[in-house]
Amino acid sequence: MSPNILGVTNALREFLFDKVYNPSLASGETGKAREIVRLLYFYFLKHKGKLPVEYSLRSDSFERKVTDYIAGMTDHYATSMAEEISS
Repeated sequence: MSPNILGVTNALREFLFDKVYNPSLASGETGKAREIVRLLYFYFLKHKGKLPVEYSLRSDSFERKVTDYIAGMTDHYATSMAEEISS
């Protein structure tokens, strides 16, 4: 690796660790997102009939089905569903 490329690579690595990978920089939005995911997860564990039918056809554990369903949600859909559940 040339010295120029090495310098740019190191600068990028430093930026990523400072701004992306460092968990101490988590914003309030991160905490809010964590609470939404937690709310949805425990809601579906408690209300098994609310999980879409196509997830019941899978051979995974119920916890995995819930996790996969939540992971596939858009931010907007997850937020909307959490608001609906909370009210």
